[in-house]
Amino acid sequence: MHLILLPGNSKSNKTWIEEIRVVLSPSFKTSKSMEYRHWEDDEYSMIDLDHELDNLQLLTRDFDGDYVIFAKSAGALLALKGIYEKKINPVKCIFVGTAVLWALSRQAPVEVWLTGYSTPTLFIQHSLDKAMYFEELKRFLELANVQNSKLVELHGASHHYPEIEKLKELTLDFLVT
Repeated sequence: MHLILLPGNSKSNKTWIEEIRVVLSPSFKTSKSMEYRHWEDDEYSMIDLDHELDNLQLLTRDFDGDYVIFAKSAGALLALKGIYEKKINPVKCIFVGTAVLWALSRQAPVEVWLTGYSTPTLFIQHSLDKAMYFEELKRFLELANVQNSKLVELHGASHHYPEIEKLKELTLDFLVT
């Protein structure tokens, strides 16, 4: 199985996602972290989900459905959009700090993307993540009737997730279930 890692919107996520890749990659055939166009081009200050979804689709085509997505924040939104549009088909997903409120503030139809969502997914969220509190995400997922998912609360009040070893443990446990 292959691992695709999707960082959050900010270029500051590049180092963090690489740390995640390093600890998880021994459990996979290959691992690849995406870099977004707007990180290099000042013209694009926010992720262009359509553009990056095209890149993600190209990246996944060689894996013949044999891949897992680990995504943070806007990366999770990119994966949700891709799954909804049937452009990608991961075996499982791990979403950390899912940025639902950020997406909704940008008119991204997250509730539509989650309608009928059934890809086995582990959602990991800090109690007081500014992108969406754990309890808010829990209610949002329940209202969307998301299936085949597990939601784990980590105690914290930020959108940064420095608990690399805990994320590794949760991810590997989820992948064997």
